[in-house]
Amino acid sequence: MTRHRRGGALAPVLAPVLAPVLAPVLALVLALVLAACGGRTPPPPPVTDEELPRLLRLGRLALETNRFEDSARRYADALEAARARDDAPAIAEAAAGRVAALLADGKGPEARRTASDALADLARRGATAPPKLLLADASARLRTGDLSGAEAVARDVAARRLEDPDAARRAAFVAGLAAAWQGDAVGLAAWRGVLPPPPARDTGFRADIAELDAQAALLARDFAGARTLAEAAVPLRRDALDLRGVGRLLLLSADAAGRAGDARGEADLLFRAAQAAAGREDWDEAARLFPRAEAAARRAGNAALARRAAGGSARAQEEREAQGPQDTGSSARRRTGAASGS
Repeated sequence: MTRHRRGGALAPVLAPVLAPVLAPVLALVLALVLAACGGRTPPPPPVTDEELPRLLRLGRLALETNRFEDSARRYADALEAARARDDAPAIAEAAAGRVAALLADGKGPEARRTASDALADLARRGATAPPKLLLADASARLRTGDLSGAEAVARDVAARRLEDPDAARRAAFVAGLAAAWQGDAVGLAAWRGVLPPPPARDTGFRADIAELDAQAALLARDFAGARTLAEAAVPLRRDALDLRGVGRLLLLSADAAGRAGDARGEADLLFRAAQAAAGREDWDEAARLFPRAEAAARRAGNAALARRAAGGSARAQEEREAQGPQDTGSSARRRTGAASGS
């Protein structure tokens, strides 16, 4: 009797130790019993597609951290994965991201082809293109000089503002730039009028407004006002990490200075714009701008700046030949002094 009581006293002590060991065994026994009785084992967990979301996430992260070449490559992989899955929404998302990365990397024609191919892919699947992909297409058209096409596509995006307010707002800016670069002051004013007052913390939106206002002043031949507005918007673009926007504003300021007869100011601003292009390794743009800066410096009698611009031009040509052309540019963009599209 004494030994029986001692064994019973050990049970509470051993139970916590044995429970983890016995639980799997009991579960297996229960499954076998259920199977013998005609029961079913629980179904396996559903298979999830991790690869495509991972590629999209990597592309977005690279774009947000200004690693544009890496972003374009990640989005290209995502685009192929989306096509393999015949997934129209994913095709649109990957293509829009790739276009943004290519534009940021100075590859306008490739961005245009990517947008065009993706739109055809969606049409082939009977899917409607989302506003973000259409906005990417409008931006690529603007960059490559199809100004009327850019404005038309942007108009379609702006009309869908209830579906995507952010894309519609950006589309109004793209359309406004396209109108300005076509010399259409009335069209520019109309697009500027649809934009609401920007939030104080949204530096990119504030820069959009200031740039359109500067373009309007330039068309109105208010050259001093255009230069003031454009130069005031440069820090906003810089704070938003929009380095191409910085270069575009510097060129607008140079254009205003030149039209106002300020040769020295024009030369300085053209040289700054050329340096900005070289700094972001857009050698096609730098190769176009350094000779303009050199010529302006000579007109202004600034021999030192002309020599520096000539040196910058030589380096840009070397880099351009080593890397190959990245963006063919356009006569419309050179005529308006628009360095980078949107």
